[in-house]
Amino acid sequence: MIPLARKTLAHEWRRFLPAMLAVAFSGLLLLMQAALVFGILAVATIPREEEPQISVPMVDIMVQANGLTAADAAEQVTKPLEEIVKGINGVEHVYSQTQDDRVMVTARFFTGTSEDDAILRVQAKLRANYDRIPKGIPEPLIVARGINDVAIDESERRIFGPRPESERGAAIPLH
Repeated sequence: MIPLARKTLAHEWRRFLPAMLAVAFSGLLLLMQAALVFGILAVATIPREEEPQISVPMVDIMVQANGLTAADAAEQVTKPLEEIVKGINGVEHVYSQTQDDRVMVTARFFTGTSEDDAILRVQAKLRANYDRIPKGIPEPLIVARGINDVAIDESERRIFGPRPESERGAAIPLH
C-alpha cells in the first residue's frame, strides 16, 4: 500500500500540491498564533517600571593648579589624583582632563552605588591621601553628578541646528 501511495504522489504531485501548501500554511499560522499568545502573556506578566531609577553616580574632582602648565599639572596633580581615585572601592572608570591651571578627574562608580556613599568615599580617600598632592595646590572641589545630568542641549543643537538668540539662556561662565 505504501509503495502505491509513493508512486501516486510522485507521478501526480501537481494534484496534491494545493493540499500540501494549505497544510503547511495552516501549520505556519498556528505557530504564529502561539507566538502571539506567548508574547501577550510575557508582556502581561513581566514587571516593568515607567521611570526606572538607575543610579550611576559620577564624582568630579576639580583642582585649581595655578601657575602650572597642562604638562606639569598632568604630571604633578592629575597622575597622583588618578591613582588615589582608582583605589576607591566601587569605582568603575576614571577619566581626567588637564588644562593650564586646572585639573578635573571624574570617577564613575558601578551601577547601583548610592550617590551619597560615592561622595563620602571620594572625600575620605582624598583626605587620607592629601599628602600625595603637591604643596600649594588648594583643596579640591568635589561635585557629584548622575546619569540624569547629561547635557541635552548639545544633542538638540546637532539635530535641530543652533537656536535663535532670543531662545538662548543666560551664559554661565565655566571658571
